[in-house]
Amino acid sequence: MTATKDLFLQFPNETYWKFEVIYSFGTSNSTSALHFEINQPPSDGSCDINPKIETISTLFIVTCFDWQIEENIKDYSLYTASQQIIAFSSVSSFQVRLPIDNHLNLIVHIRDIMNGITEYNLSSVTVLSESIDLSEQSFIELLSSGNQNTIGQIITLINNELNQILGKAIPSGLSLISMSISSLKSTRMINMQTNPPINESARLTFNKEINRLANLREYFINFTSNLTIVSANSLKLQSLSLVQLTNGTNQLTRTTLIVASNKCYQLTHQLYQWLNKLPYEDVQIIATQLLQCASNILSAVNGPLQQRIEVLEKDFEHATEFLQDYDLELESMNTNLFVFYFQNELANELNKKIDEMISLLTSSLSVHINVGQQYTINTPQVFMSLERISTQSLLNKTIKQIENAQISFSINLSANQIVLLRSIVKPIAIYGNSRNTNLSRSLSLSILDKNGVKIHVQTSLATPIEFIIPRDPNLIIQKMTEQNITNKSMLFNYHKYYLQQNYSFHLEFHSFNQQLSYLLTYRLDSSMKTNIDGWKYFCSMKQDEIFTFFLDNSQTSNHKTIIFAIRELNTQEEKNYCRNQTSNLLIINSPMKFSSNYEIRSYLSACFYLNEQNQWQSDGLIVCSFLEIKNQ
Repeated sequence: MTATKDLFLQFPNETYWKFEVIYSFGTSNSTSALHFEINQPPSDGSCDINPKIETISTLFIVTCFDWQIEENIKDYSLYTASQQIIAFSSVSSFQVRLPIDNHLNLIVHIRDIMNGITEYNLSSVTVLSESIDLSEQSFIELLSSGNQNTIGQIITLINNELNQILGKAIPSGLSLISMSISSLKSTRMINMQTNPPINESARLTFNKEINRLANLREYFINFTSNLTIVSANSLKLQSLSLVQLTNGTNQLTRTTLIVASNKCYQLTHQLYQWLNKLPYEDVQIIATQLLQCASNILSAVNGPLQQRIEVLEKDFEHATEFLQDYDLELESMNTNLFVFYFQNELANELNKKIDEMISLLTSSLSVHINVGQQYTINTPQVFMSLERISTQSLLNKTIKQIENAQISFSINLSANQIVLLRSIVKPIAIYGNSRNTNLSRSLSLSILDKNGVKIHVQTSLATPIEFIIPRDPNLIIQKMTEQNITNKSMLFNYHKYYLQQNYSFHLEFHSFNQQLSYLLTYRLDSSMKTNIDGWKYFCSMKQDEIFTFFLDNSQTSNHKTIIFAIRELNTQEEKNYCRNQTSNLLIINSPMKFSSNYEIRSYLSACFYLNEQNQWQSDGLIVCSFLEIKNQ
């Protein structure tokens, strides 16, 4: 059983507690009780911060006094209102550098030797911006000090400045789908429904700035690698710095990724080793930040392989130097191939390391999750849900996630046991063996036994697992193609499309005359066949309606082409087949004249799963239309 701090905050004056458990065994009961006295946290003191308004380079002084009992105070730590740690100190007066904010609310945690904590809200301060030098030598003395507080505060300052520079560098109208990976919960950066004209000059300028920022991130992250880990506050501060420095996922060189992954890995193992010594609230903060770091690393290392972000100049130079060191002729060798090779090797290594980190972090978080309880991490970098339930609760289960992602299933395991259900959403899928997944978010579902071992389940068409998988919001949607057919006389207007194995087919249709209805028929593969394979009526029911047609991948399997025939219905035909909802196929004997243009768009879609060999496969998966899912 785990009792969170909220229970004790509800009854702050209660000192003596008793927890009792009643066990039922058939016709007999047994009880067990735990009595304990809770120590009172530090009290009767206050804290202050000065000055109340200054700039980001100013050293603000936090002073705490008159806390009882002073000799029992273990440390003081300063947090933002969003629970991000800024500094910690064993003395009651300490200096801090603060991030830009017009109304910065800060909280001091006063902790005693029994880990009792009192939170004290400071009066808000105003921190003004000022110009800072981001050259590599500008903070060398402070960063080389080895002081964790100083380094963490400087990294926060630097990260804010890097983000502002990047925001100003994004050129208007430039598609970022091949230059960045959208974070979770983000919206479309620019309202772009079609491919914009390529502005080569703007792209080169943006890439130049990206590479400059990448070099700075690589330089600054090296100051985190040798920081000592002395307490939970160390874990909080260092993991936060790593999240900040890895947030620019299109600005992380391979060197940066190696340093960041090694440090995140070290912090993850230290958290796991100290698990029984740390308050659960601290574990939650640290594990969340380490998961954010892990997700940033995965996005950054797989981004170039997925052609979602550019290869950085420094990484390209390293590949070139490798060829020169081995006296290989650049003219006869494809340097890009070596860049891909090095990136892929690192991605495979880091994918395995991150998997181990996620396993350890899952264990760290799940220790205090009891049956019927759930814990959710919901950040721009990663979404994770942990829920401990009985296997009986796996029947008709739905997990709702970020960005309308959803997993639904009904699993019947033979043995009734308690399991941990873990679902994760990441901004981008790993490369694996293809780029088919490069515009998709990544969803995962794991059922873990009491030892954290994955339980394998067998699914079928009768008992499927259904996933709703969101795409990157900056996905560019092609414009519909207008068909100039007004006043043209014909039996049908024909459209031919090519199919791909394991892909479903989607067609969207929009008439410029909202009152018109249409008949659509289709043939698979051969235009010489007499019989059609199917038909559908597009009946006008509402204004500006976009009609849709869908074939799943089982219907398109082993077919190479599909030919559509579209015919406008006259008034009598519309009455018979739309208003009267006749399901029979209209018999066509004579040509008709289209009275309006229409526009049309088609696309293919597929689902893939990652097998144990890190290869994307699609066998056994069926793609459903979103309309089918909503109607279930």
